[in-house]
Amino acid sequence: MMTLKPFLFVSITLSILLLILSVSTNDTFSQNDKLFYRSTENTFGHNFTYWATKYWDYLFSFNDLQDPDRVREGYHLIECSSNQNDGPVWFLPDGYHRPNIDTPEIRECNIPSGKSVMIQIVGSHCTKNDGIETPQQYRECADWKLNQANIRISIDNYSLTEGEIKSLYLNSTWTKFYIPENNTSVTYRGEQDGMVAGYFLITTPLSDGQHTIEIEDKVGNYPNIDPKNVDIHFSSTKYCLNVGNSTVEGTAKCSF
Repeated sequence: MMTLKPFLFVSITLSILLLILSVSTNDTFSQNDKLFYRSTENTFGHNFTYWATKYWDYLFSFNDLQDPDRVREGYHLIECSSNQNDGPVWFLPDGYHRPNIDTPEIRECNIPSGKSVMIQIVGSHCTKNDGIETPQQYRECADWKLNQANIRISIDNYSLTEGEIKSLYLNSTWTKFYIPENNTSVTYRGEQDGMVAGYFLITTPLSDGQHTIEIEDKVGNYPNIDPKNVDIHFSSTKYCLNVGNSTVEGTAKCSF
């Protein structure tokens, strides 16, 4: 009977363990990597600053009758297709600040085939419309309290880990926003220098069919909310997405 020498047995055992860990890690990374892009990735030929800027340009594109806060607060199915373009990314308004987030706000949307979805989880943009001038003021405005954010995200019932959520964070960076003339809610319009920062979710292109994305963020002392304190943000939103199957209003339902 052959007997393995101790050092050979240990070597074989370690090799097997490393192989198991390698397979497990690669499978997990491969699975999650198919769901979303990280902020350090080049996404559709552009960096995350580009896409974060485009996201805010999208919000700015709503006029006085469709201002960003009303789109967030009074979201309707038809608005999910408003002000989109022919690019690879489909923008969805981020969750509106609410004093009670025990149950999520339901948002339904029909999306064309082959699109990625982009949602700001919680973030900030800063221009001279915010009454700031110095680089330090811009950075303080952009950074805000984002490092205190408590965030939960799930895509099709997969809950992102803390590390994966952190990978969505875009550090405060300089950019140029475009504010159209029909947006009279601000003083300065046209191209504006500014800073952007925050957590942004860009999914990989969604397959045809039904998908759900659930996002919750808490910045501040929840649930002890002072309604006079605007320096907080709480939202809980469930997006029910119908991709490719139909673009007829009323087909995307949170029944799945």
